Amino acid sequence: MLGVDYRSTTQDFTSQDANQIELDVFRPNYDTLPAYVYGPKMTSKETYGDLGIYLQDQIKLLKNVTLTAGIRYDYSYFDIPIAFGTDESGGYFSEYAFSPRVGITYEFLPGAAAYFNWSRSFNPQWFSTDLQGKPVAPETGEIFEVGLKWSLFNNRLVGMMSLYQLTRNNVATLDLSTPDPFDSIVTGQQRARGFELELAANPIPGLQFVLAYTFINAEVTEDNVTPIGTPLQGVPANSFSAWVKYTIQEGPLQGTRPRPWAGSTIPASPGTSRILLNSLPTG
Repeated sequence: MLGVDYRSTTQDFTSQDANQIELDVFRPNYDTLPAYVYGPKMTSKETYGDLGIYLQDQIKLLKNVTLTAGIRYDYSYFDIPIAFGTDESGGYFSEYAFSPRVGITYEFLPGAAAYFNWSRSFNPQWFSTDLQGKPVAPETGEIFEVGLKWSLFNNRLVGMMSLYQLTRNNVATLDLSTPDPFDSIVTGQQRARGFELELAANPIPGLQFVLAYTFINAEVTEDNVTPIGTPLQGVPANSFSAWVKYTIQEGPLQGTRPRPWAGSTIPASPGTSRILLNSLPTG
């Protein structure tokens, strides 16, 4: 499989500040309001985009062993003709990377297979800047996953279970050596380790039960500000969901399938300062 994707976004900003005016909200007098005094206009124009080229192939090594391998090339750019709040030119910045991925599947029984996946990822951080006002180095990621998947009894029992580890490197974090609170450096690292289980049962035609459970231990492993070991905000430690689906098999409502759903999550921790994406970006 060979493919190409491209995206580009242009944003043009203009803003202007005005002086603050005091007004008594209980006894307002609009006749005595002073005139607004406007500051200088501030403009900014920026364009950023990505070009990706990917190649993937699947090879049957043995009757029950399949190898999947691929590689992706990403070229990302960030163009700022006009720097915000100034008349100076901004600059053109670009980054590129090759991101490989490999997977192998071994069908040890008819309808049951073990698998292993490994891949890397790349994500520019255009809006995190260093002391010189230039974007910091891109964030990179790596994921390992091993698991089992099965489809038994003529597809009446389908499921999968997996263990995985996702690591984000070069995470932008605050630069404490400069007085500017917005300066960043790339010393941060975040890691998530977890377990997933999903089961689907089809006991009779049209009726399906689905259960899913996920455990994630997501934490900060390197940072200038957040303590090491701090759980990541927005990543629940435990997630559970269950639902029943029935598809009407005959009559005027044939094919109709209402789907009641129930689920719950148990958060890892409040009061943390970063979010780890459940899937790492690829470009």
